[in-house]
Amino acid sequence: MIQPQTADLLQAIDDVSSNVLSVNNLSRDMKKRDKVLSQVEELLLVSEKYKKEVQSSEASTKCANRILSIELALKCWKYELEMWNDLRNEEWESAWENLVHSQLSSQRALQADRMGEKLGMKSYHRRLNVVEELLFPDQLFTSLGMKTGTAICSICGKEYSNLECPHIKGKAYNGEMCFTELRDITEIDHLALVEDPANKLQRVTSLR
Repeated sequence: MIQPQTADLLQAIDDVSSNVLSVNNLSRDMKKRDKVLSQVEELLLVSEKYKKEVQSSEASTKCANRILSIELALKCWKYELEMWNDLRNEEWESAWENLVHSQLSSQRALQADRMGEKLGMKSYHRRLNVVEELLFPDQLFTSLGMKTGTAICSICGKEYSNLECPHIKGKAYNGEMCFTELRDITEIDHLALVEDPANKLQRVTSLR
């Protein structure tokens, strides 16, 4: 059963998503895009508020995960619209960062709940990959090898993979994505140049 908060969000998203599709390319007027961007940002604030209400209520964790998926879809649109504005303004570094954040948000929306697929995030992610191939040059990225003492779970705060931590990285729990925080780095092993990195924000911008 869909909670009233989720139903309200989905109703609002129908209008916003069609507006996003009308301005998410380089040729569109920036004033129109900024107007749609404001709509997305306002709805994002609403979704964050709804999620907190659900998290503190007796609603199921599945409901919180649905709203998280909606929140991440909105972030995906927000970052992409900002990317097009950056490209128009020739702000290449910011444009790349917003593209990567948009791609990550679409992926996480799919991981959080099936709602992500209903919002079209699977096809949207493929589209963002095409945008990357067409508009951005081939790049080299860096990958850092290191030895760490522990990895801490973002959900329970305990050591990840320990028997006391039952959570899985990349899965949503009551409206929050599980990730790990590396601690006690004891040694930097190597720095490699790669074409397919885990983090596309770690890229080579100059060679000296």
